[in-house]
Amino acid sequence: MEKLLKWAILNSATAGEDTTKPSAPQRTLKDLDPGIIDVILGKDDAAVMREIMEKLEDPDVDVEQKEVLFEDLEMLVGHIDNAQNLVPLKMWPRVLAFLDAPEPEVRLGGAWIAGTSVQNNPKAKLAFIQEDGLPRVLDRLQQDEDADVRAKALYCLSSLLQNAPPVVELFATKGGYDALLCVLQQDTVGLQRKTLFLLHQLAIQCPEEHLPEVRRRPFISEIVRLVDSKQDDEDLVEKALRALAEIHVPQPATTAADTADSQLTDALAKLRNIYPSLRSRYESEGALSADEWDRVAMLTV
Repeated sequence: MEKLLKWAILNSATAGEDTTKPSAPQRTLKDLDPGIIDVILGKDDAAVMREIMEKLEDPDVDVEQKEVLFEDLEMLVGHIDNAQNLVPLKMWPRVLAFLDAPEPEVRLGGAWIAGTSVQNNPKAKLAFIQEDGLPRVLDRLQQDEDADVRAKALYCLSSLLQNAPPVVELFATKGGYDALLCVLQQDTVGLQRKTLFLLHQLAIQCPEEHLPEVRRRPFISEIVRLVDSKQDDEDLVEKALRALAEIHVPQPATTAADTADSQLTDALAKLRNIYPSLRSRYESEGALSADEWDRVAMLTV
């Protein structure tokens, strides 16, 4: 690398200057054209991020090019330092603005960048919250007409909520659990699987913040309905039963949201009927541990 720098300095001399003469002053690195430094060493990540953002905001750049640019930016913010630099670079408002773009590819890109930035990054999670990103992503999850955008919004939420109890609490106050319930009730099978996985993870990571909110809503009824209607979908059944194993309650009839219209009673009766065949069919495949099967069985007693 040192040789390359010397070569660049020598070859950046003005035309007609004899750089080999001892009397000729040697140029230092600070005198070097920044463009040449970029060629040799490459631009720093912050500069690249600025350039990408400018192109993403350029209306003359077509959607296909922007999809590639989002991939490049996502790779950069996958590094913790770069994700944290979204604050000093004042990029969070610009990233979140993509969620309102008319093109679904751009909305998807905005949710993708946000989700990767906050992953395992407490400082980025805080910045996202401070920029009011949570309600905007929840809106995309519930309202966006494009299933791929909704999936990326759910990815963003999963990254945001992971190992973050205070964020889970805020998520509850912003209607987050109602949004997840809506996905289970009426979205695509793919998103339902992802939501079941998220419910299971939250129950393990943040039980004190998560379980009361789940138990106040008809999640058990909806999960049983999904299992009953999609018994041949091994992946969905596994995720659903794992979620049930974590959110079961010893006296489920006290769950107000379900008891009001007997949904829970009917759901548990249905689970009681299908549980033996499900366990017989899937237990040998290792879908759940014996303990998880037993905890699901407690709901059928």
